[in-house]
Amino acid sequence: MWRKVIDVKEPTSKLSETLEQILAWRKANHSILPGGFTSRKVYLDKHRFNLFYSEPRHLRRNTVLLQQYGIIDPGSPKYYEYPAPELNNKQLKIISEKDYQFLTPKEQFQTNRACFINPNELTTSVYLSGYKGAPQKFSIGANFAPLGHNHFVAWTVPQESADGELTLRQAYQGINQLYWIDDLLTKLNDPEYRLFFSAIGAGATSYTQHYQFLQEKFPAFAHLSYYYPNSGSEIIYTSKHAWPFNGFLARYDSQSKETVLTGLTRLIKHWLRQKPNNTFNLLAQLRPDGTREIYFAKRKYGLNYMQGMSNMFGGYEVAGNIVMEDPREYQSFPGKVRYLAWEHR
Repeated sequence: MWRKVIDVKEPTSKLSETLEQILAWRKANHSILPGGFTSRKVYLDKHRFNLFYSEPRHLRRNTVLLQQYGIIDPGSPKYYEYPAPELNNKQLKIISEKDYQFLTPKEQFQTNRACFINPNELTTSVYLSGYKGAPQKFSIGANFAPLGHNHFVAWTVPQESADGELTLRQAYQGINQLYWIDDLLTKLNDPEYRLFFSAIGAGATSYTQHYQFLQEKFPAFAHLSYYYPNSGSEIIYTSKHAWPFNGFLARYDSQSKETVLTGLTRLIKHWLRQKPNNTFNLLAQLRPDGTREIYFAKRKYGLNYMQGMSNMFGGYEVAGNIVMEDPREYQSFPGKVRYLAWEHR
């Protein structure tokens, strides 16, 4: 599947500089939706959140505008993410529209449009190191409807196999996933960038394994740091007194990485196995002193919507930045919410 690509070939190349080229190209070619942000502070369950109205996120629902900006091309082939029954729960098959037509109605219902396969997009490729294994190839591109400053997405590249064209699913991939996040933070080498991940059932709109990162602060980390002052490498079982989404907060440096991430993945796997509707979000940041923080937030599958907003509540919202796509909802949203009420849609 052809696409324009900037290759990062030299090991000394700065990923941040390549990303600046991609963003400049998209802006010059008018392939990022226009508009600004309006924001105010709100309190949910006694915790401070940033509430935003995003004009680009509102405009992304306008398919005519998306065609005008070259973000979607009605003439390009369509591809679908299909969790084929012969695959394990960590993989997906990428199928063509022709193959999609041969699926049963039930199988078609289980598929999702493969939104990352866009021949008009400018991307770069990086290899992120896993845990004692071969590096995983990711593509990185700029988000056409940004949530904030310098918003990018990294997603796994489909690979040919005997079972067809396969990619990784938006599910927990074991300790490799934590190492990929760590390596991406290392390659970015910029504490201004913060990363989030929304698993299926916790805000994900694509089923392909992907991470979003941008240069915006996450109030969740500020609250967690205040409640649990940094005392070195550790894993903390967080409570809702610290942040409404309890989970596991891992802090580590290069020396303690293997020990801490091994302990964290054991906790994550144990919790995900407890109930079939357990799912999660991940937040991550590189602190100015070089310490890494990864926060595993516990979620319930399908409870993607909070009362008062029609768009999904995903990893960015769990991080403390609630983005509204409807301006009326932004205006009517209360300044204080006593408790979080969830809806399944």
